[in-house]
This record gives sequence, C-alpha cells and structure tokens, in this order.
Amino acid sequence: MIEVYKIGLKYYDTLKSDKNSGLFECEIIKKELRGIICQQKILVIINGLNSQEENEQVLNNMKDYDKKIFIMSDSIALETCKEIIDNCDVVLHQRFDGNYEEIKTRQAYSYVPELFYKYICEYPMMEYQNKFECVNFGGNNLRRQDKFDAYNISDKIYSTHIKSYTEGYDARVSHDEYIAELAGSKYSLMICREEYRNINWVTARFYESIAVDCLPLVDTDYCKGLEDIFGKENIIRVSNFEDVKNVMQSMTKERFFEMINKLRFNCFKRRNRFALQILKELEEK
Repeated sequence: MIEVYKIGLKYYDTLKSDKNSGLFECEIIKKELRGIICQQKILVIINGLNSQEENEQVLNNMKDYDKKIFIMSDSIALETCKEIIDNCDVVLHQRFDGNYEEIKTRQAYSYVPELFYKYICEYPMMEYQNKFECVNFGGNNLRRQDKFDAYNISDKIYSTHIKSYTEGYDARVSHDEYIAELAGSKYSLMICREEYRNINWVTARFYESIAVDCLPLVDTDYCKGLEDIFGKENIIRVSNFEDVKNVMQSMTKERFFEMINKLRFNCFKRRNRFALQILKELEEK
C-alpha cells in the first residue's frame, strides 16, 4: 500500500488556485503510484510550505509506515522540512549531478519534471502559425531579481505572470491557464534562483514547455548539465535581453521544429522513469 501526503495544502486556500503547480504535481504523482502494488506500508511525502504543527503531525504519522520517501521539488525543503527529510529512507530531488551534503539519507534524482511532460502532452496543442511571437515567463523574483533585470522581463516581447516579492503583488494565474498561454507562445524563458546556479537542478517548467511545443530559451546559469541529456545542439543558451531578441529574429520554422522534435524525443524516452525509480526504492533494504 502506498499513500501520498502533500505538505502545506492550507497554503492553496490563500492562493485560491494552483498558482505554483503544486496540486498538479501531487495529482500526477498519485496517478503514477496507483499502478504500483506492494506489501509494505509506504508513505510518499511531497514537500510544501508547512507549519510547526503540521511538521510535528507528519513526524508522528511517519512512525506507522515501513518506508518513507520524500519528494523534494524545491530546495527550500532543506529549510522547512529538514527534520522530516532526516526521518525518511530516501529523498528524491531534481538535482541529477550529485547529492546534497546536508542530507544524510539516501538520495536520487526523482524524474518528477519528466512527469509534467508526460501528462501535459495530453493537453490540446496549438498550430505554429497561431502561436504568438512572444516569450512566456511565469514565476517570482525571489533570489533572481538580477535575471529579471538582465532579461528586461517587463518588455513587450514577454507574456508574463509574475509574483514580485519586492513590490508585493501576485499576478500569477492557475496552472491550467498558464499552460494554455504557454501553448500559445513560441518561446519560454528558463531562469533560476541563486541556489540552483552551481548545480544541475532542472525544473518542471523546462519539460512542460517542450510538451506544448514552446521552445525553451535557457539562461546560462540554469541547469548546466542539460546538454548532457538533450545534446548541445538542442539547447539554446541565452544570457540577456539582446540574446533573446537575436534568437527570435533568426529562428526559422524549420529550425524551430527540428529542435522541438529532438527535445520531445528525449522527454518521451524519460517519461516513465519516475515509477521505475519508485520501484527501485521499494526494492532497497
């Protein structure tokens, strides 16, 4: 028996919708685990914004399970869920270049970002000629305001839904709305927070962009190992606003689909590896 627990569900009552894709992530993880049958009592914990009360509640409930698996889709869990992490048997995160020194339990790459590709591929597609000649970006400026400045994200070439910690507003939309707008854009911008810049941490934003035929423009500090998976020729690296404009001006329809199809091929090969990773962890003693 496998049970899934999502930390911080009360946070979504304040958002009124799934603005950070956490609920979508929880649902697709549950879908993947429904087909796995095991004799042990397994608890899969998905990170989130927790209170001290919830933290204590989770720690107490964990005692009733034979194995505990922690899904870390944001490194902030190292601050907010560290005690829970320390009491799990394995941590599955989105860093594929190694382990965190501060995590003493077993670690591995989760393949959760690939799940976003797998399930978003089910969404309606938009024909190339109907897509807007714009760059889509959704997210916040926490510990990456320098990237907002470098890319001039307020410019008219962007379609944005931003939460600003400096100016105190939240213009993000629900995940479904975000994906619909992403599907209507030709490009998306991949930037990351400071703590991800020296490690190979990949986000779901990269995979969901490919799933709707939206070509990702990848900042030079974002997951520098992507080329090892997708090939150097298939990753477009940018470092500032001028780079983005140059890509848009020089891109042809033929080159666009050549890159998208190669990216999709690699995503397709990796789409079922989350369940395989879970099965591998269940076999660990």
